[in-house]
Amino acid sequence: MDLRAILRNGGSDDDLEAAIRAEVGAKAAGHGIGQATFIRPRRTMSQIGG
Repeated sequence: MDLRAILRNGGSDDDLEAAIRAEVGAKAAGHGIGQATFIRPRRTMSQIGG
């Protein structure tokens, strides 16, 4: 989700909140790490600032 685009286009705090809520709401539960189909990302969370 590109939140900067919302800000650059004059979006309000409410617009940001709605975008974040929509993204979080669309996210699947869990991360699937325990599933055979899980593909490990190239970088760890600590490498991307998470």
